[in-house]
Amino acid sequence: MKILFLVLALASCQTYNSNTDDEAKYGPTDLVGGAEFVVAFPIIQSRCINCHTGYHNAWSNYKDSRDWVTNNLIVGGDPDNSDFIVRIFNHGSATSNMPMGGSPLPASEYNALVDWVTNEP
Repeated sequence: MKILFLVLALASCQTYNSNTDDEAKYGPTDLVGGAEFVVAFPIIQSRCINCHTGYHNAWSNYKDSRDWVTNNLIVGGDPDNSDFIVRIFNHGSATSNMPMGGSPLPASEYNALVDWVTNEP
């Protein structure tokens, strides 16, 4: 009986409820960072990583919010001095906004990225 209980208990361990679309709703569970990073990372995945090649492909591996600081992509607490944010919405030239050649990010997504950087220690 104890073995059956143990087998059932282990079988029920899962990241998401497999009968729902929890992962699509709530994002990946292996992210390390605040709530803002959990919101920002799927935006980065869908809007940035697919177009950038080479070095930028490493971004998909930065699942710890601090990786972005360590690799000088953002300055925690300072979106105005974070190259990542500045390049998304460069006030100097509309043609340098990201995604290049595409529509600008919706304000809600841009603001989510700024909120993440602002709240990053």
